[in-house]
Amino acid sequence: MKHSSIVLLTLFALYFSGCQEDEACLKKTWFEDSDQDGLGNPQVFLSQCDQPDGYVINNDDDSDQHNSNCENPITWYADTDEDGLGDQNESVVSCTKPDGFVSNHDDKNDSQCQQFIWFLDSDGDGLGNPEVNQVSCEKPLGFVRNVDDEDDTHGITREDQIIIYNPYKAYDGYVLLNELGSSKLRLVTKDGTTVSAWELGDNNLLGNDAELLQNGSLVSVHKLEPAPLSQGGYGGSIQIRNENKQITWQYDMSSTSGLQHHDLEVLPNGNVLVMAWEVKTPQELISVGYTGEVTTLNSEAIYEIDTGTQEIAWEWHAWDHLVQDEDETKSTFGYLFQNPEKINVNYVTDSPEFMHCNGIDHDAARDIIYISVRKYSEVWVIDHQTTSLEAIGSKGDLLYRFGNPATYKGTGDRLFTYQHHPNLIEGSVPGKGNMLVFSNNPDEGKSNVIELDIPDNFDFNVPPKVVWSYDDDELFSPILSGAERLPNGNTLISSGTQFTATEVTPDKEVVWKMTMDGKRLWRTYSYSRDYPGIWALGL
Repeated sequence: MKHSSIVLLTLFALYFSGCQEDEACLKKTWFEDSDQDGLGNPQVFLSQCDQPDGYVINNDDDSDQHNSNCENPITWYADTDEDGLGDQNESVVSCTKPDGFVSNHDDKNDSQCQQFIWFLDSDGDGLGNPEVNQVSCEKPLGFVRNVDDEDDTHGITREDQIIIYNPYKAYDGYVLLNELGSSKLRLVTKDGTTVSAWELGDNNLLGNDAELLQNGSLVSVHKLEPAPLSQGGYGGSIQIRNENKQITWQYDMSSTSGLQHHDLEVLPNGNVLVMAWEVKTPQELISVGYTGEVTTLNSEAIYEIDTGTQEIAWEWHAWDHLVQDEDETKSTFGYLFQNPEKINVNYVTDSPEFMHCNGIDHDAARDIIYISVRKYSEVWVIDHQTTSLEAIGSKGDLLYRFGNPATYKGTGDRLFTYQHHPNLIEGSVPGKGNMLVFSNNPDEGKSNVIELDIPDNFDFNVPPKVVWSYDDDELFSPILSGAERLPNGNTLISSGTQFTATEVTPDKEVVWKMTMDGKRLWRTYSYSRDYPGIWALGL
């Protein structure tokens, strides 16, 4: 009998040891023992593998009155990944909402251990480097969740290489290689030959965007040092070079009241639209009902700069169009789902850079502006027909928004995550009127490009429809990147941290692919051989 007991105990131990090695777990229901009499309260319980402190396995305490003043206790579900969706396998019954719990159980992916991709923050600025990452449930030391450190290259370089080139199906044009932080811009043919280059100077590095205009001039964003804010994508200086590559115009915007960043857009009248961060003080945060963790916020503004007078011809400020549903004493108070035209100031509460706009486009036919708001996973639509004074009031509210209805507690699915380059398809190009968006999807480890049918009449309850998309097993860039529709119907895709430009057909066949020497790609732009700007360069 003694030997039988030993065998049974050994098998028992091996069984549970094997469970631990396989990370298998039989969840049990544990009941709160608030009076520590060894008897659990049947109204307050948790479902998990290990016994929590203050809980027991039985529910025999009829006199335990933890919720004695509550007639209708609620079942709350654990929200371990903080996405507002609860895990049906882990719950607690209580009259008041416990920290980290929600009332729904709609999260199909929530688990005891939600894994995340963490990115190295080697310089301690709170911005992660997308090229150095690891996956884990808990935050590793020296790592962060975001991938906004667009200036950290860690000395990585590549060599130009044409991987794929089908001259019969690829578009026969030139490609402008827009490399972040570079001192040089290059225009290349599809066989990789550099046909024109702009030497920008070691102290005049490319901020982000650069475009070739019809008269052969180059308009570009440059990093103006020292920058008043340490954020990925900062610029500070907009410059225009003529066809002889000499600077003919420059406008600097680099202060805490206005730091130009990321993208630009040249308007039909020759003026330039830019985005800028503006720092809001603790007092300003309090006045609008901000309830987050930081003491200052970097809000967003859009400026139209007159290239003739150097004056600001028009402006719009996101701070004029806020809403929040937590402090009824503030003028910004309102129910989010009833105010989709307003911006929830408390949607992102753990970062000063709570919006991070990274792309801008202008629809000349409708005179409206599209801006990509990375932290909200949205594109906002703004009326440019207003005056600057009108843009302060309700006429400056959002005309439309799409991508992530959770930002205003709307219904529907998310279209993209942490996206870049809201690129309206214009001219006599297939898909005219639609928009291409590069969805970075940093937490998924796989990016994609989607084409959206933008509605003629804006309705917050009607999102644009996805009419085409592209992804493959290799395409992934957690930051930067973009897509452009070509005249032959192909799509040119820039994958920023992969140093790669790819051209695909409507049937998703890769007909051109190039990896390049230098720094990471902000974007690539295609130009036809008969584009006037190409002729002006003598090509």
